[in-house]
Amino acid sequence: MNMVTVSNKCNGISGFLYRKTARFLPDRLYIKSRYKICFGRPLRLNPPRSFNEKISWLMLNDRDPRNHLLVDKVRVKEIVSSLIGSEHVIPTLGVWRSASEIDFESLPEAFILKCNHDSGSAIICNDKSTFDVEEARASLQKSLGIDYYKFSREWCYKDVPRRILAEPLLNPDGSHLDDYRFFCSGGEPRLVYVSTAGHINFLSTDWRFLPFARTDYPPQATLPEKPSKFEEMLEISRILSRGKRFVRVDLYQVDEVVLFAELTLSPSSGMMPLASAEQDIELGKMLPDV
Repeated sequence: MNMVTVSNKCNGISGFLYRKTARFLPDRLYIKSRYKICFGRPLRLNPPRSFNEKISWLMLNDRDPRNHLLVDKVRVKEIVSSLIGSEHVIPTLGVWRSASEIDFESLPEAFILKCNHDSGSAIICNDKSTFDVEEARASLQKSLGIDYYKFSREWCYKDVPRRILAEPLLNPDGSHLDDYRFFCSGGEPRLVYVSTAGHINFLSTDWRFLPFARTDYPPQATLPEKPSKFEEMLEISRILSRGKRFVRVDLYQVDEVVLFAELTLSPSSGMMPLASAEQDIELGKMLPDV
């Protein structure tokens, strides 16, 4: 099967299963069915070997109650502030229980709105004078209505109180903001996944290309520029990943300041579209056995 086709299938499978069968399938059967449809091979869990298999195993077996706080985009900020300082946390401009409550008058000219309990619901406003308020309210209210745990079967999202939060836009000029995502295990970054202007690069912690690629976002032809605060990013990732078998620590660098974005416990819900099954296995070797 063409790898781009695999990527497209993976992106749509959770939505299809959520709409059709989420109310009835137990987590294990749901995840195994989705994986088989996505990759065309059975999900091995005893023991898992590949990256996606290990993430799937953690989705089914990691029941640390702290996980609910770590993925909550509102509540995690207090935890992160206590560990690395509030200067590394993006300010919160407002939190609301429903889209109808959003106070747009109080928001600056450029901002971002997103739900705290899911992934992919963010709405960006570069210019409030041309921003479609009603369309934003409708989209966010729809996202609030989705039980993201049932959608993805990531237990960490189960029963997270659903809210909408607003943050200042870090790049109001519309320029791309590079995203540095550190794959960590037991308090140690194993690699960094750099998202930059339509490309995703897998790099070692000494800033070399690693032989991995996603099918939907190709790597750059040349090594991206290393951020000036990279060593600080590594240390922050160590602090925020202590005590976790796996966590992805997402960071930005803005005006020589490292800013915390979010913590991710199960990237791509265990369906990351890597270029080959062999790459999936090799990436899995960078995580501890479970």
